[in-house]
Amino acid sequence: MRAHRKLKWLAVATAVLLLVLLVLLLSRPGMHNHTDTSRSSSVGAGLSPATPKPTAQDPIKLLIQTPAGQISGSDAAAYLALIKKAGAEAQAEIQKLCHSADEKERVVGAFLYLETTSDVRGAVESLSKDRSPFVSAEVARWLFLNQHFAEWQNFVKAKAASLSPSDFQVILSPLSMTNPSLQLAAGPTILGVGKDYADFAREIVRDNAAIKTEVERQILAPTTDYNRQQALIPLLQAADYGAYQTTILSLKAQTSPNTSMYSRLTWLAEQRPLSQDQMNKLTDTVATASSGANGRLDSHTASALKTIGETSTSSPNLTVDKASVQKGIAMLDSMSQQDYAVRKLREELQYVLFSH
Repeated sequence: MRAHRKLKWLAVATAVLLLVLLVLLLSRPGMHNHTDTSRSSSVGAGLSPATPKPTAQDPIKLLIQTPAGQISGSDAAAYLALIKKAGAEAQAEIQKLCHSADEKERVVGAFLYLETTSDVRGAVESLSKDRSPFVSAEVARWLFLNQHFAEWQNFVKAKAASLSPSDFQVILSPLSMTNPSLQLAAGPTILGVGKDYADFAREIVRDNAAIKTEVERQILAPTTDYNRQQALIPLLQAADYGAYQTTILSLKAQTSPNTSMYSRLTWLAEQRPLSQDQMNKLTDTVATASSGANGRLDSHTASALKTIGETSTSSPNLTVDKASVQKGIAMLDSMSQQDYAVRKLREELQYVLFSH
């Protein structure tokens, strides 16, 4: 009887021991089934299925914080696409950038605001209150490159009309730089943010007679540094050829002969506005050009398109052959749109069609 009872307790103890061993074995790392491991690895290294989804701020931070050399054009475009899809959460972060004390952040915020809004006019009205010339230049750049030409014209004219003499230095000071910009982070720079400040200044000079007079004065002032002087000359040329010619001749009279500066001024004085005959020859060059094989243009066609595009705002009274301009746009469409110069030239040609 005692032997039977001992065997019974031994069986129970053995069963308990086996159960404990089984629990310990199943709890060891790597003992999950294959399906669970695959599902976990598909989420990403170091993450579990329960990891929270990335927030809307993440692509914004990646765009503006990733160092140069660690972000490509396709990366920047992908981050921008994610920001556009993020909705209200991204808008809250964008508005923080737009109202930041950091001018660089406000420039990037202006770009993202315009890229993500469905109310461009309302965004422009809001951004126009910012006193930074770089923010204004970014708004103008974005409107032009996205073919909001009427809004671009209205914005630049309103900005020019609102300037007081004390604002002139704010607009002109960045032109002392060899390449006027705020040196933004790599991501926004890849997307073109902050470019074309000189283009914005040129339009302001064209639309404000008082600042044009200030430009003439600064070109002739002996205290004006060389970089700013050389940046101001083409602004005046585009705004008022008569004033440009008079200013160049006056500057030449102040310059010693047999110097490189004197030679340059002689060359500048000989420059003439594009004539109708010259415009016709340029459009003929484009009309007879072969399509851009392998995404490239021959040098004559490229030069003709560049000159036509550059005169789109400075020579509005010239007539152009629209069919040739449309052909030029089609040729540029076959080239990489990630090339900022290609994209800019394409929109300049679109403006030719809009304004003529």
